[in-house]
Amino acid sequence: MDLEKSLKDVVLQKTGDNSMKEPCDHPGCHSHRTHPCESCGYQAGRSKNKSVVIGFMGLRRAYLNVGLDDALKRYLKEEGAKELAREETIQVFEFDDEFCVYDAWEK
Repeated sequence: MDLEKSLKDVVLQKTGDNSMKEPCDHPGCHSHRTHPCESCGYQAGRSKNKSVVIGFMGLRRAYLNVGLDDALKRYLKEEGAKELAREETIQVFEFDDEFCVYDAWEK
């Protein structure tokens, strides 16, 4: 099984959010500033910060402005795990320059 594909599937399954995708091979993918790419959903030119929060309730790790795939890889490496446990969650949200910290702890 392709590790990259399986990580993306886990991210999509855990978050239900496709908006944090990396650009695809579509020739104009990086140019999509007003609407998402038709092929992968990526939208360039966003000015918001991105937070990826992964882990068990009360023991979550937050990654700021790190891509979803990279955050998941780093989390698994830091935890010494090959995959997320059923109880572990992934939350992704965007914000300008502040956010309610409790947003990261809600499901």
